[in-house]
Amino acid sequence: MIRVTLVHCVFLSLKNGANTVMRALLSSTDQFSEQRIALRSLTPDKFSTRIIDKETICLKDKLRNIITETLITLSKRSRLAAAAIFYIREQRSAKIIAKRYIASENYKNDDVVFFHTLFPCYYFLKYRTSKKQKIVMVLHTNGETFKMSKIYYPALGKSRYYKKVLQMEEFTLQHADRINFVSKASRENFLQLHPDVDPKKVFYIYNGVENCPAIIRTHLHTPLEVVCVASISERKGQHYIVDALKTVDDSMRGKVHFTFVGDGISREQLERDVKDNGLEKYITFAGVTNKVEEYLKQSDIYILPSEDEGLPMAIIEAMRASLPIISTPVGGIPEMIDQESNGLLIEPTVESFSSLICRIDQFDWLKMGRNARKTFEERFLLEKMVEGYSEILRF
Repeated sequence: MIRVTLVHCVFLSLKNGANTVMRALLSSTDQFSEQRIALRSLTPDKFSTRIIDKETICLKDKLRNIITETLITLSKRSRLAAAAIFYIREQRSAKIIAKRYIASENYKNDDVVFFHTLFPCYYFLKYRTSKKQKIVMVLHTNGETFKMSKIYYPALGKSRYYKKVLQMEEFTLQHADRINFVSKASRENFLQLHPDVDPKKVFYIYNGVENCPAIIRTHLHTPLEVVCVASISERKGQHYIVDALKTVDDSMRGKVHFTFVGDGISREQLERDVKDNGLEKYITFAGVTNKVEEYLKQSDIYILPSEDEGLPMAIIEAMRASLPIISTPVGGIPEMIDQESNGLLIEPTVESFSSLICRIDQFDWLKMGRNARKTFEERFLLEKMVEGYSEILRF
């Protein structure tokens, strides 16, 4: 039996794509056991309690968003602030979890250590006292490790600290035994950026989720119900939809109603923008909810206007719900969407989304939804993902 510990520095209860992948993998221990792999985990959930009271979450999230917005504002002009914020948000917890793993019983017995971000892997390599374990690292990016960090913290790339960060990255990439990405495009982009990394140790495995009965739709709503389940941020691109609605007249707006499910640092600003432009009739902010499946079930189309992605779990979950997809040609998304077969790919610009809104009633969305479900069954089942990871965890 191959003994493997998945080490991660973020609470798995937090909702994001990487955490969804890890929860799915950890729920599949029986399937891993069939492959002679004993999978366990070490995350902050093991030694710290996260308060889940609804009212407390709301207060904490609002406070976190205020602090984050302030820090990001500072990071736009201050290299020191950008470096400090980056360390606090990206590295501090990674160092803590790496040291806890090295002090654990698992460390003494494991054959493989399994990371899903770069910095826990870096600190493990830095502080380990033995080279017994093989190292598998998964990067849920488009292949450029710090692309979004430089967007969020513009001054970071100009700081001396960033040079140190790049040295940490290079050290980690050279010493990891296997590196995995979640799409073919991400792998190829990574290898172009890092020609010194041996391509034989770089892989890609598509994300997957548990199967469930297909949803059969026989009609569409009027107006069309379009849902976006994602954190509300500049990266996820909801502002393109809002700005596009500003540019079209009421007869075009009346064709569609958007629901934004989720929260994030841009939500308050975007809600103000919607209200100031009288668009409340066309956009609903649903906030954080545990009824995502219901929103998917009650919708006609799923939309994700992202500026950057790896392989979005949200699109996979929407395909599972038999929803056609509207998204952008970034990261691994073109590997998910066959144009006008199971969805549409459009450029992340206001003009593109304005044009789409005007002609949104010209497509066979029911047929595309059925094809999206077929795509899910062919490419993105949980069992396929577990089979893939079973292969790269086996040395």
